[in-house]
Order: sequence, then C-alpha cells, then structure tokens
Amino acid sequence: MALTKKEKKFCEEYIANGCNASRAYQSVYGCTIEDARKRYCKTFRKPEVKEYINALQKEAFEEACITAERIALKLSDIAFASKDDEVYGASAQLKALDLLQKQLSLQTQRVEAEVSTDINIIIE
Repeated sequence: MALTKKEKKFCEEYIANGCNASRAYQSVYGCTIEDARKRYCKTFRKPEVKEYINALQKEAFEEACITAERIALKLSDIAFASKDDEVYGASAQLKALDLLQKQLSLQTQRVEAEVSTDINIIIE
C-alpha cells in the first residue's frame, strides 16, 4: 500500500521538525495541537509510514556522516577528557560513559519474572 501525499508530507515534516509527531501532524492536516496529539498515532503506526520515516532518517544520517563509529569516537572523547577540561565536566563525562556503554552493549541488566500458566489438555 502506497503512502498518500499527506502521509508522505507528514513523514517529511516529522524529520524536518526534529521528530515531533504532533507538530508534524498539525502542520500537514491543519488541526489544533490537541487534535494532532490524539490523531497522529494512527498515521504513525502504519508500516509504510514507519518505513518511509526510517528511510528519511537513514538518508539524513548519511548526509551528515553520522555513523555508529563517529558517535562512539565523540562519546569517548567526552568520556575520557582530562580532569581539568573546562568544556566537559564530570556530569558530561559520566553521561558519555553511560551512553558509550549502552552503544557498545557493555551494560547488561538482569530481569526476573515469575510466570505461571495453567495448561489444560482435553483428549477425547
């Protein structure tokens, strides 16, 4: 199923405005922001819309030369800045370390769940 002109415009506006779906919907469909907040989800959930948004994001990242390696390098520059660095303070360094750990999958979380299910089998 192909995108309608408005759905395509919604996707483009979504990327252009910094990924604010409510504002994108309001801009394209000409409604109040309150109505946009209620309605954008229906458009946003469509597989074709998600696919087009992903393609637009990938294109934007490629144009800006944003890669996982480049992000990791910048985060490592911040995380491992010297103690007397005036640009990156301790809180910026801690945040960069946290993000770097997540990006490199060095952070693991343990999740425990207790699940009980009754199974009834009837053989006739």
